[in-house]
Amino acid sequence: EIHLKLKIDVEERTALGEGSRTVGPFVLSFTLPFNSGKAIEVNQTVEANGIPITLQKVVISPWVTQVVLQFKETNHPVPIISLELPMGNQDSKAFVSSPSGQYFLGDNTEKHGEGTVIISELVSKPSPGNDNNPISGPWVFHFKVP
Repeated sequence: EIHLKLKIDVEERTALGEGSRTVGPFVLSFTLPFNSGKAIEVNQTVEANGIPITLQKVVISPWVTQVVLQFKETNHPVPIISLELPMGNQDSKAFVSSPSGQYFLGDNTEKHGEGTVIISELVSKPSPGNDNNPISGPWVFHFKVP
């Protein structure tokens, strides 16, 4: 759990032209449940089609699973990726893909065993002179979910 304290000063307006005064502070102290999840350091590099990709880590929290990849490519390709976790749970693609990682919605904190990340292809972001042809993989990574 995490202990928080919220301090609020409220500005009260007085009659027109007379300014205002501060009322408070109002202090609210409360505790929230907190689960930071688990970070699995993978640091595994796989090469396909002449392109190395490193799966740096997988972070599993109660609301989302994040896959953190590192590319040697400079044009920041977007991976078409699937995540397979123990007990038959598979997400066919990330619901958000950003420079900091690919995110899969759902609570996977109770999963334990073998996990797999598969990148089927890379799609480059459109740019002048780039025909945006996808690069086929697959890049397959295996890791243990403690």
